[in-house]
Amino acid sequence: MRTHARHECPAYRIRHNRLLWLLAFAPLVFAVHKLKPEAHSPLFVLSVLAIVPLAALLSHATESVAAKTGDADRRRGIDPSQYSQDLLGIHIVQHPKG
Repeated sequence: MRTHARHECPAYRIRHNRLLWLLAFAPLVFAVHKLKPEAHSPLFVLSVLAIVPLAALLSHATESVAAKTGDADRRRGIDPSQYSQDLLGIHIVQHPKG
């Protein structure tokens, strides 16, 4: 079993990466929307602040997968632009009624 380095712990990453501190805005968006749904401008600003760290995490995850797979997909003749179509096809096959 592989032991994880301390810097791989999510709590450690959040504590030491100020960009990830913006994750606190994600639940705040839902709370403000529930309490004051007509406050469009504050909701927009909070949503922008909340999505920035989520985009950073998605980018990091994508880079991690790419680093592990490398050019294996190209060697097998898989076109990266076809991934979404392939996933949609798998979904349709697994769930034919919707």
